[in-house]
Amino acid sequence: MSAHVMAVTGLRVSSFTSSLASCPSIYQPWNLSLQTSKRGTIHNNLSIKCVAFNDNKVPSQIDLRTNNFEQVKRNSQMALLNSSDPIKILKMIDTIQRLGIEHHFKEEINVQLGKVGDWDVTQDLFGTALQFRLQRHNGWPSCSDVFKKFLDKSGTFKESITNDIWGMLSLYEASYLGAKGEEVLQQAMDFSKAHLHQSLPHLSPELRKLVAKALTLPRHLRMGRLEARNYMEKYSQATNQIPALMELAKLDFAMVQSMHQKELAEISRWWKNLGLVERLGFARDRPAECFLWTVGTFPEPRYSNCRIELTKTICILLVMDDIFDTYGTLEELVLFTEAIKRWDLDAMEQLPEYMKICYMALFNTTHEIAYKIQKEHGQTVVACLKRTEEQERGDNACSIQCLMTENNLSDENVARKHIRQLIQNLWPELNGLAMTTTALPSSVMKASLNMARTAQVIYQHGDDQNTFTVDDYVKTLILTPSSNY
Repeated sequence: MSAHVMAVTGLRVSSFTSSLASCPSIYQPWNLSLQTSKRGTIHNNLSIKCVAFNDNKVPSQIDLRTNNFEQVKRNSQMALLNSSDPIKILKMIDTIQRLGIEHHFKEEINVQLGKVGDWDVTQDLFGTALQFRLQRHNGWPSCSDVFKKFLDKSGTFKESITNDIWGMLSLYEASYLGAKGEEVLQQAMDFSKAHLHQSLPHLSPELRKLVAKALTLPRHLRMGRLEARNYMEKYSQATNQIPALMELAKLDFAMVQSMHQKELAEISRWWKNLGLVERLGFARDRPAECFLWTVGTFPEPRYSNCRIELTKTICILLVMDDIFDTYGTLEELVLFTEAIKRWDLDAMEQLPEYMKICYMALFNTTHEIAYKIQKEHGQTVVACLKRTEEQERGDNACSIQCLMTENNLSDENVARKHIRQLIQNLWPELNGLAMTTTALPSSVMKASLNMARTAQVIYQHGDDQNTFTVDDYVKTLILTPSSNY
């Protein structure tokens, strides 16, 4: 994994700024002033702020045993295993996954979904769609033909099902797990989306809000940790909540948030000690933003080391991207590329001073990561990491600009709309690949989908300043406690 995928999509979002001023006890902001070089003033159209966590103020990892965590967890697991109502079981699995606590229920979820062939959810649209979505999301075989019973003789969805709003919403959410070539799911998406839009003015305020959110961003495309945080607030007010699940979700979120704070503290300390921002005035200062990408890609607590080391890699690759995009001359870039290919310290002797600084940081960080992997897993990965860095050329032009140039478009909004459609068209391909049997571990496939989800969330609103920004997401997930729920 590398920042290369992010660069292709155009990593151009806001830095972590003073919107976190409400949490001064655990961070210290520092500013980077504009500098002047022989190439002129170094401009960055983003606010250049970073976060340095104060290790003394970051809470120590919560000892969940003192909070009866294991007992709450066992109660929740037994509630799932002991239920015999198929719809109730499906709803409970759905709730567990929305709350972001499925890593505590992997065995129980698999046991229940393994019985799915023996279940009878009758002809109910809501249950059929929910069962299909959960099966497919969790990697169980699921055939889209189950929706054909809702088609009329002409092969279109029956108008009678449009009166079932919950069923239509369930159908809509399930349709986004369709693979390329599954026409009935594409038809289901178009049909349900159109009718849900039409129904909005006639719904209760609460249901209208729920449907509107789904139409803006379906569940399958949402970032897992962010969905968990948002759903906790809603579930805490639900009249039919399962108290044990709510308590477990709060305890787990606090534990994971504490872990993320420690991880970001370590990353911030490493980044500050590296000194690239102070020594290279053009370098982007975004460790918190880079960390958000890794939280989205590897949300489970067990991937702590992966989040830390991947964030370090992304931070340095962003600086390399800046060298190629905005600062280096052609002659210097050729030398830099050759130095990376050679991959030894002697190779940097011909580089200008600012490139030596970046090259040294890249070289040392890569070997530090490789050493940790060798020590913990017995695998040598230097060659693999080196190939990743060779691919980071910094020549990934903005997709919108490319589209406008290639098609002689003058309206950026038209180009953005087209790009969004291209992205939507790619999701069925991703879904299909995720269902294909490969030699890759399922964790790698899951991480790939999670990275796509993170990109979908971060770039969802483009440059609209009236919507959530990366700053807001970091504050929500990492700094703001969930104790109010």
